[in-house]
Amino acid sequence: MEVGKQEKLLKESHRAAVHGDAEDGDDHVAPVSATFMTAVEPVATDRVVIAIDLDCFYAQVEIVAKPELREKPVAVTQQHIIVTCNYIARKFGCRKLMSTADAVKSCPELILINGEDLTRYRAANELVHQAVRGVCGLNTRIEKLGLDEFFIDATHIVNETIKSKSYNYNFEGFVYPAMDQLFEGSNAEDVETERALMVGSQLASRLRAKILEDSELTCCAGVASNKMLAKLAANMNKPNSQTSLMPGVAGSYVSDLPLRKLPGVGWKASHEFRQIFGDEVKTAGHLRSAYNLPQLENLLGSKRAAWLWDLARGEDRTEVKNTIATKIVSVEDSFKSAKTWGEVQDLTLKLCGELKDRLKIDAELHPGRRASTLRVVFRKAKRNRESRSTPFPDLEVDALQHSMIHVLKASGIAEPFHLTLLGVGACNFVNLVPQPGTGRLIDFFSRKQLAKAPECPICNRPLSGKSNADLNQHIDTCLEQS
Repeated sequence: MEVGKQEKLLKESHRAAVHGDAEDGDDHVAPVSATFMTAVEPVATDRVVIAIDLDCFYAQVEIVAKPELREKPVAVTQQHIIVTCNYIARKFGCRKLMSTADAVKSCPELILINGEDLTRYRAANELVHQAVRGVCGLNTRIEKLGLDEFFIDATHIVNETIKSKSYNYNFEGFVYPAMDQLFEGSNAEDVETERALMVGSQLASRLRAKILEDSELTCCAGVASNKMLAKLAANMNKPNSQTSLMPGVAGSYVSDLPLRKLPGVGWKASHEFRQIFGDEVKTAGHLRSAYNLPQLENLLGSKRAAWLWDLARGEDRTEVKNTIATKIVSVEDSFKSAKTWGEVQDLTLKLCGELKDRLKIDAELHPGRRASTLRVVFRKAKRNRESRSTPFPDLEVDALQHSMIHVLKASGIAEPFHLTLLGVGACNFVNLVPQPGTGRLIDFFSRKQLAKAPECPICNRPLSGKSNADLNQHIDTCLEQS
């Protein structure tokens, strides 16, 4: 729809909402009084949430690093399973969680890249995070979901933009339902919601452009009135696009979705619901037709029933929460074989230098915290990963490497050996204590913080009262399951 026509529809909808539609044959609308003009001034909408979903993230990161792969089928693997693949590979039938053997059968030209070392992906995620933060500002709530998804509460940005009238009467990207249906029969409240989401779509477009500029990664965006609808909207027109989903059609859109496709309903929950509701209740619409809220409360309990009932109607009350700082800062390297301490010295020197650089960046992003534990990860030949932990040394490459070598030797590694992976990370971060009366941060830990029970850097459970052997065994088990 042309911008002029869209603007006219929006303004006419405001006028009709206040005065009522003109009589048949009467194309004149009375002037709006000062009182009514005040009433129809732009008002704050409840919420505008933007979901960002990076396209085939792991594969994109690898292709950015190796542009010669851009026109080829590419898949990233972990433990002989496809983590993700680009859209060229998907045309041949490759899919997430497919075994590498089946994927190669589907696409003999498929290029497989080992994705066990997450360092490059974490760095790309941080680039995207900083791009989003740069556009939205420090006072915007931004929630990271894994490495490839973000939620942004854009409500205050949208409201400020509307008040300043610094926006266009134009939706960016796709709109659901179609533009011609948006303003028909709208009241003033509906029009304001549509206006807010329209401004949100313009912000989403700027975000996607900034992400592409800073990281070379494309993404999809969804603009809606809550997190659930924003996530669904982001999935509508993949890849490299954006969609705004109007709340007035949320219920009808969600009705046809299988329960398994509702955000937050995983495989385990969907299996449980199938046992409770039977095979006839497959979609959100089926659920709403077969049960009311009190009946669901009898089956699921009040809290869980309210959650599922809201999802089935397209409602989501959860807030966008600022993501806390990462709990592990680490680097890893996998290789064919390291058989001598000389080779290990070279590898650990490189890893410790990279860890120091990453911790400097972390200190800029999250000032006032310091790691208390150094975690060393290694893999012997074809065995599973193992890890060992030790108190964190000074943040110097020599000190980090000395601790890393000491941990490896203490774990029983001796020549001749056959290592295929090494990693080192900082974890169990604690906050530095402000010096009384100065407000400055001093470089030591409080006794209370040092006395705090250590946590597993994988599952975050407290590990108090365990021996070092038990601690390492617990972490190894978590690594195998992660």
